[in-house]
Amino acid sequence: MQVNLAFLTVVFLLLSPLSSAQETEQETDAPREVRYISDELFIYLHAGPGRDFRILGSITAGTMVSLLEVDSSAGYAQIEDDRGRTGWVESKFVSRIPSIRAELTQARERVAEQQIEVDEALNAMRKAKRDRQDAEKQRLSLNRSLTKSLEEKAELARVIDRKDRNDQMRWFTRGTVLALVSVLFGFLLGLYARKRGKSNPLL
Repeated sequence: MQVNLAFLTVVFLLLSPLSSAQETEQETDAPREVRYISDELFIYLHAGPGRDFRILGSITAGTMVSLLEVDSSAGYAQIEDDRGRTGWVESKFVSRIPSIRAELTQARERVAEQQIEVDEALNAMRKAKRDRQDAEKQRLSLNRSLTKSLEEKAELARVIDRKDRNDQMRWFTRGTVLALVSVLFGFLLGLYARKRGKSNPLL
């Protein structure tokens, strides 16, 4: 008896994928509504709308599925899961609202996206801070260059002023000496002329 049971179990497992594939090929192209498996550990996927139908496998809570058909009298809904399997599950386990697991996944994705935005904002802030520091350094450097240029200009003005005064003093000295020489030369000429006049009375 145990051997027969084991044999039937093996045959059932081998035939399950074939039956699922055949049923999938018979699907229509009708619009499908998105649903979620409610927060149970897992539920069974049956070949028909009832527990008496063969079990095709299980679906984990939170799985997003496509709703194909609803058998209200039996309380079952036909769905297609994320692995492409088609089967029936109890309608009470099919919900329009994402499960906690799905919401947790979405929340983690939002947190990850927000973290990326925060990192980008921090990087932009750090870059702006570096740019401001560089601009401040450049401003200080320009101020130092300007101060140095003004100091050099003032020093050059002082040098030119001293040179002008020295040139004026030199020309004044030369003029004075030339005037004295001229006066002395004139005096000597006059003196010479008087002496010559006295030595030659005919003149």
